[in-house]
Amino acid sequence: MQRSKINKKKLTEAIQKNIKMALQEDMGNIDLSAQLIEAKSSAKAYVKSKESALISGIPWFNATFLALDPKIKIKWFI
Repeated sequence: MQRSKINKKKLTEAIQKNIKMALQEDMGNIDLSAQLIEAKSSAKAYVKSKESALISGIPWFNATFLALDPKIKIKWFI
């Protein structure tokens, strides 16, 4: 069986479209975080698995958080 090559540009476009639609559905035009957190605030967060795991959806995870804040820094330690 021959593997298909993934068109990275089309995948990136599909991810961006998917993220935009999902955030629009969840949040509408309301920026809830802007109402809850001061603009100059910063924070750190960690997602940690205590057991071995197969991690999927990394491009969607990254794109979602970057859509919410383009200045965000994401580091993966896998």
